Amino acid sequence: MNKIKLGIVGFGFMGHCDADMMNTFEDIDLVAVADTNPEQMKDAPDGVETYANIDEMLANADINVVMVSTPNPSHPEMVKRPQRQKNTLSVKNRQQ
Repeated sequence: MNKIKLGIVGFGFMGHCDADMMNTFEDIDLVAVADTNPEQMKDAPDGVETYANIDEMLANADINVVMVSTPNPSHPEMVKRPQRQKNTLSVKNRQQ
C-alpha cells in the first residue's frame, strides 16, 4: 500500500490537533501545511513544507490528500475549490 502524503490547509489550533492525530498512523506522512498566518507555521514539524496559501501548496507540494482544518465557515469554500486531482477531507458538512 502506498503511503498517504498529506497536506493540511489551516494550521491553527485544529490544524495542529489534526497533524498530531495523523502522525499516529504509519501509512500517513504529513508533507505540507498551508496557512495565511505565518505565525501559525513556526512550529510545523521538521521536514514539513510550509506554504502561505492553499494554491501554493497544491501547485508545489508532493501530496495526494488535502485535509481542511480552516475555521468552520470556510470549509465549504475550501472543499469546492479545484484541488488539482487531490482527495479532500473535511469534517464539516457543506451546508454549514
